[in-house]
Amino acid sequence: MTYDMIQVGVGLQGSRWCEQYLPPNAEDGLVNVVAAVDVNPDAMEPA
Repeated sequence: MTYDMIQVGVGLQGSRWCEQYLPPNAEDGLVNVVAAVDVNPDAMEPA
């Protein structure tokens, strides 16, 4: 089963999720990232 998810916060710890944890889980079909949000527009780069 694939879960749709929203990554809330992509700076600091959130960037680690975007770079290390989400890609392999998306490749395995476990998650489908449908959105990423952060209050700092500059932090959106890793997303």
